[in-house]
Amino acid sequence: MIKGTPYWNDPYRYYTQVNNALEEVLRRYKAEESAVTCGPTTAINCLASIGAEIDTLTPAGWSPQPEDVLTLWFHDQRNWPVLSEVRKETRPDDTKYSPHEVPQYYPTAVKEVFGVECVFRWIFDFQEIADIVSSGRAVQIAKKKPGHYIAVVAYDDFTEQLIINDPYPQFYVNNNGFNQHLSKHEYSFNIQPYAIIYGEGK
Repeated sequence: MIKGTPYWNDPYRYYTQVNNALEEVLRRYKAEESAVTCGPTTAINCLASIGAEIDTLTPAGWSPQPEDVLTLWFHDQRNWPVLSEVRKETRPDDTKYSPHEVPQYYPTAVKEVFGVECVFRWIFDFQEIADIVSSGRAVQIAKKKPGHYIAVVAYDDFTEQLIINDPYPQFYVNNNGFNQHLSKHEYSFNIQPYAIIYGEGK
């Protein structure tokens, strides 16, 4: 049986990073790195899967992609003093990490942009993640190699696999990151020991 967030299997609530406006800017200017917005896009996948309101509108009615809005919040220097208080050893203005790469920053950013509570926790237990998503919450986790964020939206207790929405579909043969699977074995050797948890659960 599969248990997960309210919209874990809704393909219309799946977001990919490859069409983000900010990614296009990086490609156009031939930046050394592109495909770098997996974190904000994963956050949006988590929020969408729990049914959070993530759309924004300009006065003229244009709706920017929510992952671009979240990425811009991280990189708006007016927000850096707030983030500096969250994790003082990695100040946004003095670290090798981009602000949207720091997992502890997400609860502040998501709250400020979308008004939704999420929490950062140190977790390295497959079953604990499975239990969290089975209760209706979404979980943002990160792979070690390649360094990459993914959204856990459900758990299949028959196959004993997590069901994920991966914002980078090019990693998969079918070029589709929606409702892919993550085994307990891969989790054990290729997932960082932390998580960002979205939603209140059941």
